Amino acid sequence: MTKQLNILVSGAGIGGPVLAYWLHKAGHKVTVVERDAQLRTTGQSVDIREAAVEVIRQMGLESKIKDTSTHEAGVAFVDPKDKVRALFKATGSTEVQSFTSEFEVFRGDLAKIFFETTKDKATYVWGEYITSIDQDDNGAYVEFADGKDAARYDLVIAADGLGSKVRAMVFNTSTREHIWSLDTFAAYFTINKDLLNGDQYSRWYNAPGGRCILLRPDPQRRTRAHLFVINHGDQAQLDTYRAAYQRGMPAVKELFTEEFKDAGWLTPEILASAPDAKDFYGSEIAQIRTETLYKGRVALVGDAGYCPTPFTGMGTSLAIIGAYVLAGEISKDAEDVTGALQRYEGIMHPYARKIQQFPRSMPKLANPMSAWGIKVQLAILGLVSWLKVDVFANWLQGFSIFQGQKWKLPEYRWVDSGAAQTVG
Repeated sequence: MTKQLNILVSGAGIGGPVLAYWLHKAGHKVTVVERDAQLRTTGQSVDIREAAVEVIRQMGLESKIKDTSTHEAGVAFVDPKDKVRALFKATGSTEVQSFTSEFEVFRGDLAKIFFETTKDKATYVWGEYITSIDQDDNGAYVEFADGKDAARYDLVIAADGLGSKVRAMVFNTSTREHIWSLDTFAAYFTINKDLLNGDQYSRWYNAPGGRCILLRPDPQRRTRAHLFVINHGDQAQLDTYRAAYQRGMPAVKELFTEEFKDAGWLTPEILASAPDAKDFYGSEIAQIRTETLYKGRVALVGDAGYCPTPFTGMGTSLAIIGAYVLAGEISKDAEDVTGALQRYEGIMHPYARKIQQFPRSMPKLANPMSAWGIKVQLAILGLVSWLKVDVFANWLQGFSIFQGQKWKLPEYRWVDSGAAQTVG
């Protein structure tokens, strides 16, 4: 019989519950701790692409996830008068995808599906987080912040995001140590009315100064707003934005409101909704690049180990794939955890790095500083959009961020086990 490992996962977003599912299938005991007091069901739309589609198929969740789709039909690039200057449709294929994935879902809906699927397969502890990890060759002794008893685990997995506290703790660094910044800052929130007037195409609008607004459809007759500021070499602006993020979301909201007040297009209506947006949040757009995906008996999964940035459309997919691969490698030989971690790193590190390989200047090229640059960009996109959708999608595959479907998902053998519980 396979040895049952006692495994702790930090983070109940996307990667954590997917880990719980596959580790349970491998016959192991799983505890998931989450800093938030309950499941966070907010968040903007995310994509499921390439090999991650096969993972959700194997989980039996393909239809359920597709049923929660935002039904986004594609992306329209517009000018200040809201005239569509270029249009790129979704391909209608899970194998060949463009700007819009066939699995375009809201993060909160996806998190809920994964949690509901795994709530009886793992012990979930809410409002709790790790404060210390003391490792030896055979496991880790972990202490917690808010009442959960300290305990020993065979393996600890950090699935706690780009700013992973566990990563910083284990590697003895700051949370910014492994960040590869794209000098881009984002804010996201929901507008409680349909600014797209029923149109299922998202709207991409550029304003001078490296500013960008993306409005995405919501089946509930709302609008999802994404605001981006792309820094073009202004150190003072970089310092201002990073300081605002450190102060918290009220400061970020104030800064973005000031930044976009003269951006034109639909910005007055967009900004009018920001003060009352309960789901407003922001982040610096960056990658996480670590030299290794584990240290001792602690492993990194998803954004904590290889965040590729939202610009790749692959962050959620990498978390799903990474969770599957790590659990699968453990399933091969639970007696040799170190060997499993080595194999996991050998598979995921080069794959994630390939996804991450795009020019650091790409956000700047896609978001010009001048009105003239924006006009040139729209003219080029307008010309390209005359191509057939399948031709354009195939052209996109020439870039590494769209090549994941060529990567073969490993196959593993699984053993199911018993149920668990939710705590907190």
